[in-house]
Amino acid sequence: GLITRGSYLIYEVALGLTQANLGQSIAINLGSEAIVGSSFSHWLEVLEKDKATNVIVLVDQTGGGYEDVAAAAYIAQEIHKPVISYIAGRYTPETQLICNPSARLYTHLPEAMSNMTKMSTAQEKVAVFKQGRIPVAERPSQIPILVQKALDH
Repeated sequence: GLITRGSYLIYEVALGLTQANLGQSIAINLGSEAIVGSSFSHWLEVLEKDKATNVIVLVDQTGGGYEDVAAAAYIAQEIHKPVISYIAGRYTPETQLICNPSARLYTHLPEAMSNMTKMSTAQEKVAVFKQGRIPVAERPSQIPILVQKALDH
């Protein structure tokens, strides 16, 4: 199963999995906007119960809130299937925050920053997943390799 928060990443990750002869039982794009109608935790629960899902791939991006922290805690407590993660924007310069892939907000705009809530960084997200022993892909092309390793165990 595939859960993403990146608008176009779902296509790239699904294509990579398909080309590696790894299917997707379901693919969910939560969107990259601040207000969403669903959550990682909800879909993690759905995929945990889904008999056609053997591995869960969770794709997030820099910025946003701390939902992924909650998801990592939920995975540790409730998810028994292997989970692979990828954080897009990991190597984006720290002077930029990515609110969504089509819009960049530079941190030197104090008036804009004063209206924003605390944004989580890619390093924070990666640290949370690694602390939860959730493998983190360095790039999208590494996801099928990590999924295959999870299936082989």
